[in-house]
Amino acid sequence: MRSTYREVPDSVSQTLEVLGERVQELLENRSASIHAAERNLTVELARVGLAVMTELLRRLDPDGEDVLVDGQKYWQAVRSRREYMSSFGRVAVERGVYRSRRNGPTLCPMELRAGVVEGFWTPQAAKLAASCISDMTPYRAEGFFRELGMMDPSRSSLDRLPKALGERWEASRESYEDRLCKSDEIPKGTVTIAVSLDGVMVPMRDSNKTERKAETRSEGRIDKGPAGYKEVGCGTLSFYDAEGERLATRRMARMPEANKKTLKQQLTRELQHVLAQRPEIVVVAVADGAANNWEYLHSLPCDHYVVDFYHAAEHLKRALDVCMGASAIATRSKFEQLRRTLRDEVSGVDMVIHALKKLKPKPRGDHRDYRTGIAYFERHRKRMRYARLGRKHLPIGSGVIEGTCKSLASDRLKRAGMRWDAAGGQAVLNLRAWAQSGRFDAAWLLLQENYRADIPLAA
Repeated sequence: MRSTYREVPDSVSQTLEVLGERVQELLENRSASIHAAERNLTVELARVGLAVMTELLRRLDPDGEDVLVDGQKYWQAVRSRREYMSSFGRVAVERGVYRSRRNGPTLCPMELRAGVVEGFWTPQAAKLAASCISDMTPYRAEGFFRELGMMDPSRSSLDRLPKALGERWEASRESYEDRLCKSDEIPKGTVTIAVSLDGVMVPMRDSNKTERKAETRSEGRIDKGPAGYKEVGCGTLSFYDAEGERLATRRMARMPEANKKTLKQQLTRELQHVLAQRPEIVVVAVADGAANNWEYLHSLPCDHYVVDFYHAAEHLKRALDVCMGASAIATRSKFEQLRRTLRDEVSGVDMVIHALKKLKPKPRGDHRDYRTGIAYFERHRKRMRYARLGRKHLPIGSGVIEGTCKSLASDRLKRAGMRWDAAGGQAVLNLRAWAQSGRFDAAWLLLQENYRADIPLAA
């Protein structure tokens, strides 16, 4: 059989021969379970992969010859054996470590040529691990890879990887984000863009929970509520066609920061990039009623500003509950009637305000929801032209940003027992945002630039 692999190094051809023998054994053993056969085949395939990866990495080593790095000659200072994590498992390779001067800093030409990530991961293995960590805890990811049967990174290495990638990204974040924008194409058929901004509270390590609770009690207030939590800011840019169907969404999130400063800058750049290519696109700002969000959204070049219809409906329901009773059938009927009026009538918001003012709250009880509801509709009257927007097939709801807060931040950062620091949380948010925006591959190519370099031999 070896003659079949005449051009293949012995280390690889031997594993291929063993693979052929194992496959033959599996096919002849009719009593073996499919589960066992598949597991055994995975092991044998991994051995072939490891043999090939070992040979590929070995060939990238200069093998003692001098090399040039940024025009500077480097010579081999020492050779040693090192283990790397590939997508087939751990690869042990003897490689040279180089210096340009005595006792100077060292580098490994083989690692730079291969694009080894953080001195340990082959590029594909690092990408797989990063993708996995975006959805799983390091503990869960460790078990997942072990069950997969090929690469077997430890929990600690899985924990370190996203943090290291996050540091690399943040160091050149604005440049990378601009390049990501340029790599994206505006979806075909886009006529409308919806810009949204919101936030979600997540548990933080540096939130001074104990001190905050003590301060609250000292002021004579009840220390309930999310002490120890801070707000992660989320933003979306959604693309819609002429019929109002959503074509794509770019999602982004930033760990807690005063006034969501970085997130707003990021969202602004995304919008500017799109409008520079397609200035005729209609821009709609959609959000809930938070004043801080609207202060920012009104600074953008939007054609329409819309308070989320579903938040408005919630305010309507609470106001009616105060006046008519939360469980009454009449309340439900009145709510459905006014909800349709708000959505479908050209002057719907004015009609709702008038209808609420005609109602009288019960003499006893808490009337805040009633007063707040009326004030909410009056304050956002100009942002509630739902009928006019609906007839143009423009978005009136902020469901996309609400869903983004959940899928991008809450689903990963608010699991049992979790607490985050800013750097660790941002590293995970970056990975998830790229994945959910269809940008993971493009972002990964940018990160790879930090690890790969062409290292020619010195003349």
